Amino acid sequence: MSILVTLLTPWRVLAQDCGTNYDVYGEPTGCTECGPTWGSWSGICPSIVTNGSVSPTIIHQCGIGAPSMPTNIVVPFYSPTNIWQQTGTYDCTNTVSTNTENITYSVSGYQWDPPLPATITNTFSSTAYVTVTSSDTTNCPSPGRVYLGTVAWDLPCPTITNCWLVNFAPARSYGAKIHYNFQCNDGWFSWEIVTEADGTPLQGQSNPIPTRRTGIADLIYDPGSPTTNYTDITYQLFCFSADGSTNAACTFPNTQTIQVFQTNAPATPPHGIVITSVSIGGGFSATNSY
Repeated sequence: MSILVTLLTPWRVLAQDCGTNYDVYGEPTGCTECGPTWGSWSGICPSIVTNGSVSPTIIHQCGIGAPSMPTNIVVPFYSPTNIWQQTGTYDCTNTVSTNTENITYSVSGYQWDPPLPATITNTFSSTAYVTVTSSDTTNCPSPGRVYLGTVAWDLPCPTITNCWLVNFAPARSYGAKIHYNFQCNDGWFSWEIVTEADGTPLQGQSNPIPTRRTGIADLIYDPGSPTTNYTDITYQLFCFSADGSTNAACTFPNTQTIQVFQTNAPATPPHGIVITSVSIGGGFSATNSY
């Protein structure tokens, strides 16, 4: 008979087989006890106490290397006490039984989507996330993946720098005007520091004050040698700052070499060629006539 009752009433969870109920004196009461019969669980799932976050969300990466991590990564925190209860009743008495459990969420360590590369070679972004798992997936399903925030990394210039050269001939001088295009991301300030091998200042412009620029141009010529052949070497550092200060966050060395050859010497007006080369960005050279 007990098997039949169980099949017909699947919601009735039996602590024991149905049997005769007895009073406090040991006398049968005439009631058949099949309890406890358990009801549904009730309670509140864990709630968020502290939201996850990452900061800063933009990192100005200096040079080509492993991505720098945000200084502050907060994983979410959920309420630790979340009591659930289930009540069981009996057929022959007013006794009530209860089951209780505390449902909690566990939070994994943070990960990145997409995964971070071994080196940052250009602007890149990724979203930090954690995986949240419930201790009772029946009553409180696992939230699964919870996102903390997206972080963007950028470089002051791409891996290969685009450079181009233009012939420049001021009065009684022959040389070149070199233009650099770093394609800087917004937020980078750039300037240059220039010296020559013999200590002579660069003939042209040098800008020691950070300005938000994506290109720099240098004039190279020797006013003391208007019609003679000469070679001039200039060393420089291209400096980048993420905050606009004069403290460079990144520096990229470069060597500028200019060679001037008068092909009709000693005749005037002079004519010849200017060969200019730079070392940054894998190297670049150009030849112009005057």
